[in-house]
Order: sequence, then C-alpha cells, then structure tokens
Amino acid sequence: MEMDLSSRIPGSARAILISWMILAVFASLVYSQDVIVGGEMFPQRARLPDGPLGQPSIVAGADYASVSGSAAHGPDFQVYWTQIRVPLHPQICSFLDWIVRTQDSTRYELTGGLKFYLADPLTSPVNPDGPIMRPVVKADGGLRFFGTTGPNHYWLGNVSVLLPLSTYLTVRGGYRYYEKEQANEMVDYDGSLKVYFASYPKNERFSNPDGPPGFLAAELTTGGATAGHFGQAKVLLPLNMTSTVALILRGEWLKHPSQKALIAGLALSLYP
Repeated sequence: MEMDLSSRIPGSARAILISWMILAVFASLVYSQDVIVGGEMFPQRARLPDGPLGQPSIVAGADYASVSGSAAHGPDFQVYWTQIRVPLHPQICSFLDWIVRTQDSTRYELTGGLKFYLADPLTSPVNPDGPIMRPVVKADGGLRFFGTTGPNHYWLGNVSVLLPLSTYLTVRGGYRYYEKEQANEMVDYDGSLKVYFASYPKNERFSNPDGPPGFLAAELTTGGATAGHFGQAKVLLPLNMTSTVALILRGEWLKHPSQKALIAGLALSLYP
C-alpha cells in the first residue's frame, strides 16, 4: 500500500538534505564577490566543469522503460531524476541527487556527495570533464526508501574515478555499494567512454560545462551486477552557455528471470 511521501522520508534523508542545503547556501554567499582564499584570487562566478563557482546548476531528466521477457519482473517503469550541483572551490564540487522510480510501487533515492579535482581546472589544460591526465574522484552516499509499508530504507553509496585523456576523450570507472541489494539491480560496477567533437576555443573554457555550444558529445556506458548487465548511449548537445539537452538510450538484461528492458530518456541541464 502506497503512503504519503512526507510520512515515509527517513530522518537520515532529511538530515542529508538540510546539511547539503546549508553547505550550498554558504558557498553561494562566500562567492557572491571576488574572494581570496589561501592567498589565491577566485573571481566571482568563475566558470568550472560543474558550473559557475558558488552557483547552483541543475540537471533533470525522465526515462521510460519497456519491459519484456518470458517471466517479466514487473510492468513497464518510469524513472525521474534531478541533480543539483554547487562548486565550493575550483577543485571541489558538491552535488545532491534525487531519483524516483515508479513500477509496482514507488522507490526513492536521495544521495549527496563531493567531487574532487586533483588539478586546478582554471589553470590546467582541460576538456569539459576537467584537467587532462589528472584524475577526478567522486564519492556520495545516501538512502533508498519506499512508498509502501514495511522496511523503510537502506543505505547505498557510489565511488568513481574519471580521467580526461585529451581535449576530446574521457574514461570513467565506478562501483556502487548497497546495504541490501534488490533482485533486479543492474549496477554493481560500470565504466564509460566519452567523446567530444570539439574543444573549447581559447579563453572560453567551460563556457558550457558539457562542451562548446553547438557541438555534440557522446558517452557510451556499460556495466553490470550479479543479476544482469546493461549498456547505454547518451548524446549531448550544448545549446548555449546556460543549457544542454541530452538523449539517452539504454538496454538492461536480467538473468533470472529472463527479462530485458529497453529505455529511452531525455535530460535538460541548466547553468547560471
């Protein structure tokens, strides 16, 4: 039986949300003007791989999955997701993810974390993901909870390492932890290759964090878990300095029971 969302949000999830909001508001106030930290000048709203310094950016998307198989594990499902990012420092970005999956019942995920750049994106040679040949480490944690009665929530976490290889190529690998893994989980580990079809013009780095406006980028991702595996293709088009649209196509294959899901989605990124 579905219950009102406000009555099902665990206290831990509320704490994650409130803590992240306090951190984001503090960063926004600090970088509302040019500041000097540790003897280094950070210009107001300096543009970075995750958006302007101290300013929130948002990515929102929706996916629809068509499920088939000899013993389909539930009907078709939809996924709605939002990510908010706030760069706290040229080499540190905070982010908050909210995911809703509707199928037989509704499943929610709320996670928050940090991304660390091991070189300064303002001074190093870069592609849209960060400094070339310098790792970027991302880690987050949070809760998965449900809109039904019964056990309410489980912890989960993600860690990934991203490496820009050149102005046109980036590779990434990641691992996901579940306190309680469900039977249809598709991601214990994953990896991706991202290709940019243009590099930033001189003095226009991160004009749009997804790449130079008007030029496509593509990302291929694959991974799996004990239950099955998946493959995904994503095409991004930065429209201008403040917006990007993306088309997502994904296939998932579950081993037992035999099942596959074909998924299509759209996403929109907005930057200050």
